[in-house]
Amino acid sequence: MHLFHKLLNYLGSAVCHQVSERCIFYKNLTLPLCARCTGFYFSFFISFLFCLIAIKKYGGFISKKYIVVIIISIALMGIEVLLEVFGLILVTNQVRLFTGILVGNILALISSEAFLKISNFNLNSKKKTSSFYFFVFWLIIPIIDFITINYLFMKSIELFFLLATFLIVSEISFFSLIIYLFIQSVLPELIINRKKILLSSTIFIAAVLSISLLLTLAFLRSHMSLLKIF
Repeated sequence: MHLFHKLLNYLGSAVCHQVSERCIFYKNLTLPLCARCTGFYFSFFISFLFCLIAIKKYGGFISKKYIVVIIISIALMGIEVLLEVFGLILVTNQVRLFTGILVGNILALISSEAFLKISNFNLNSKKKTSSFYFFVFWLIIPIIDFITINYLFMKSIELFFLLATFLIVSEISFFSLIIYLFIQSVLPELIINRKKILLSSTIFIAAVLSISLLLTLAFLRSHMSLLKIF
């Protein structure tokens, strides 16, 4: 378990400063990501899967009411970070966790719709019939995520490691998605014919590139002190 924990921490160091007082503890162990990153990646993965299924079934959802929530969520995190940077308030890990969850939730909505559109899936046009219920549940997801992290995964060492592993899988999935969207939207027009590459093959390539990128970043951050502050 000790070696496995070190491996998770190494992969987490690619994207997170891992300052111990800003990480969630279980006894003497910390998660491989800080509280804010934990909330972001956990929420992103859960919400992305939910949005992917819902949007694929009912069609695109982003409208004015979503944009309002998106702006408020980003503003809350921005205000929280600025207040912390200038030392105006004492920000707890629970606050960092929740603001991270909010931003992960909204980014999942945007990226899931982008994924389906760029992948040329035929979206259903039934969005009018269920968009309200989708919106309400989408608003509830952050609360469910917050409760799940605090009151489920912190109950035993096995659940702690399950959460830690899930966070790294979510981290890899997030960067794989970014690379996939880049490949599908930019590279086909430049060097490849999109029709000749299967969707599964592109996703596999994106995953390999994502893992390679994270390992490279983790190596650089462990050898370059300047990068460790981010």
